[in-house]
Amino acid sequence: SYDVHVYFFQTDQAQLRQARELQDEIRGKFPQFKIKVWDKPIGPHGIGNFEVNLMKHEDFVEFVTWIPLNRRNFSVLIHPNTGNPLRDHTAHAMWIGEKQVLNLSVL
Repeated sequence: SYDVHVYFFQTDQAQLRQARELQDEIRGKFPQFKIKVWDKPIGPHGIGNFEVNLMKHEDFVEFVTWIPLNRRNFSVLIHPNTGNPLRDHTAHAMWIGEKQVLNLSVL
């Protein structure tokens, strides 16, 4: 499986609104995906983000080709879930947009 994290500044009302709009768009286009929302830093993620879980190869292909063109200006982290969270969030990770600083000490 893969996780796609879309980052937003949780204290910026305009970004919160745009993040919610993007979540709604994703739910409409990809109703099979589970989305988790964090409006504060959590784990290695230093700002708010929402996570889209991709469980099947077809989901990965469809979403990872869609999100670069539809992410607005949000930073996006795509990483596998191999059981090694440190490597998944670093060596195995892909970024779209500006790379965010992660707190790797929690991994």
